Amino acid sequence: MILDKMILDGYVFPLNPSTMPIPESKKLVSEVKTYSGSAIFQWPEVIQGQDVDLTWTYMSAAQYEQLRTIYLKDQVVTFDPKYLGTYGVIVKNLTGKYHDGAFHQVPFRIDVEMKLNIRSFTADAP
Repeated sequence: MILDKMILDGYVFPLNPSTMPIPESKKLVSEVKTYSGSAIFQWPEVIQGQDVDLTWTYMSAAQYEQLRTIYLKDQVVTFDPKYLGTYGVIVKNLTGKYHDGAFHQVPFRIDVEMKLNIRSFTADAP
């Protein structure tokens, strides 16, 4: 069913990632040692700048090439993981080992990893 498939820059994933953490905002905290102990600085929570790692055990060579085309873009693209809102992201990295498909008759990639960096977030409507 297409409704549960993730979308990156208009490309509907035929195979969703095997693993993906849920993107969550984080508060920034910094501690500086002082003569009498330490000083703590805190800033409000943000989601921008968070990395999201998507991994696949395997995928078709065709899907990998589609994702590679998006990876090579030098602009922010839309990522819709479904049920979590939509994100403006940059694809920072994409790797995967190539197999020629001697036993499966078609080439494929294994141990695929894609790293997204969140640049913006839009919450889903209630």
